[in-house]
Amino acid sequence: MENEFKYLLSSESGKFKFAKGSPALEGREFHCYDEILYFIDGETQFVSKNIQGELKKGSMVVIPKEHFHQFIVSDNNTYTRCVLEFFESEKIGSILGEVFSDVTLITEPDEELKELFEELIKISKSNLPITEKSKLLDSVAYQLLVKLKYSDFLGVRENVTVSKLTEDTLFYIDKNYYNEISVPEIAKRLNVSESTLAHKFREELNISVYRYILKKRLSEARQLISNGESYSVAASKSGFNDYSNFFRLYKREYGEPPSVVTQK
Repeated sequence: MENEFKYLLSSESGKFKFAKGSPALEGREFHCYDEILYFIDGETQFVSKNIQGELKKGSMVVIPKEHFHQFIVSDNNTYTRCVLEFFESEKIGSILGEVFSDVTLITEPDEELKELFEELIKISKSNLPITEKSKLLDSVAYQLLVKLKYSDFLGVRENVTVSKLTEDTLFYIDKNYYNEISVPEIAKRLNVSESTLAHKFREELNISVYRYILKKRLSEARQLISNGESYSVAASKSGFNDYSNFFRLYKREYGEPPSVVTQK
């Protein structure tokens, strides 16, 4: 099922989406923006390094950029959510680091937080001019950030602990993804068999070691390009030695060539 309905708002500081149906960015375990997802309905599992489990209706997930995560949707027909993406800008840059310090699950947001998302839905559906909608988005988004910064809600930052093997694998990849690394090499470094490493990693994070490395590299390259790095240098710094292969994988992952990042 495609998105049954979708309302979008964009501004200098972020983007808001209200949608029902299949995820538009399914398979994007990393992204280069901070995000808050407000889960409205459906059956959805959330997976990150430290938080895993079924989302409760009305819960929110705070996801810093470049942090591994997955939303595993059981039924696209009922999957309903609001997503608020934050871009770094002069208006909100100083507060982003304080709010998005780690992946956080808010199981029972207070009514004020929910009302701010409801306000964004109303704005996105309204017939106001685009310029006015954008200004209202900035205003409500900043209120959300301030509310999250100063609220005393009980956010969950860890409800599972991955095995030491998976933890060591993640640490090694995150420190060496820009080098030529492979599953055999990592297994040798950690003194385990390749099959044990591969099985444990996929079992705990729902992704293969190879795909985790690839996704990490592509996300880093996208971030470097958005910061003004040349395409070839960004590819090299992210662990791709063959630019044509990087270009092919990048386009397959994001549905567009690297040049589109600099045009946005």
